[in-house]
Amino acid sequence: KVAESLALYLSTKHIVARAYHASLETTEKNETYRSLLNDEIQVVVATIAFGMGIDKSNSRFVVHMSLPKTIENYYQEIGRAGRDGLPSSTLLLFSASDIVEHKRRISEQPASEYQKVAYEKLEKIAKFSSSQLCRHQQVATYFDDAISPCLTRCDNCVDGEKESIDISHEALKLLSSVYRTGQRFG
Repeated sequence: KVAESLALYLSTKHIVARAYHASLETTEKNETYRSLLNDEIQVVVATIAFGMGIDKSNSRFVVHMSLPKTIENYYQEIGRAGRDGLPSSTLLLFSASDIVEHKRRISEQPASEYQKVAYEKLEKIAKFSSSQLCRHQQVATYFDDAISPCLTRCDNCVDGEKESIDISHEALKLLSSVYRTGQRFG
């Protein structure tokens, strides 16, 4: 539903876009993929299932509309951009609700080593996504590689140091007011 509604929205903004997800008929999925390869459409709004078969070297932009489950997933998915070696960009949009949803899905699995590892990987992608360190360096470190900060390619390196503000006192006031209203305000 999300892929379809976003593709429709983009179409209303004169961006030629199509949805791609597992629930579509095979003929429709094949037509969308053919149209993308032939540059007849500009955008494919897809679930991660689409990325597994993409072999289009001149993709320039990959956008995540929610937090991937793991850094491995993120790295594999952004790797769809710029396969021809030319500059490409990625954008990760997410909210805390993505983390909550991932945790809910993990908790539905039987308690096991898988569940423990899934929680650990989710914690790592959540930290990666909100970190102020070089993103290229973080991905390399995750895969046991060592590189210098990119300095000019990721958002954190381009933006430089950001000012941090301690809002602990204000947060405590907010939580106190929520508690005092019986958690039924608004």
